[in-house]
Amino acid sequence: MRVYPAASYQSWISENDADVYFDFRLKSDEWHGANKDAALVMAFNDINTLLNLDIDLSEDDTPLEFLKAAQCEQAYHLISTDFDKRQVDSFSMGSNLFVKLGSKREPQIAARVAAILCDYVLMRTIERTR
Repeated sequence: MRVYPAASYQSWISENDADVYFDFRLKSDEWHGANKDAALVMAFNDINTLLNLDIDLSEDDTPLEFLKAAQCEQAYHLISTDFDKRQVDSFSMGSNLFVKLGSKREPQIAARVAAILCDYVLMRTIERTR
């Protein structure tokens, strides 16, 4: 995994620094048994793909700390959320089998990530013309 500021970086935070972050986070047991590199790279890609960020790291290092924390939280979100799991709301066995899956969907971006990066997200505007 290539870490910022390396060329073509895939992460803002190294695995070792992420381990330190999770050493001081509650309920982080799932992190220590996970594929950490994959989780960090997927979290990096999620943040870059799903959020419209306005950050220039060449001007100021302060946002980098926010990006690192957000990437760790998104990695944890990916590890701890079973996106393939669906709740069964009802089940019936009669002449026909009937199963209804729950409609609850987990958000793609963790709420903590949105809170950490809220000052750096550009809101898309819709222009309406008549």
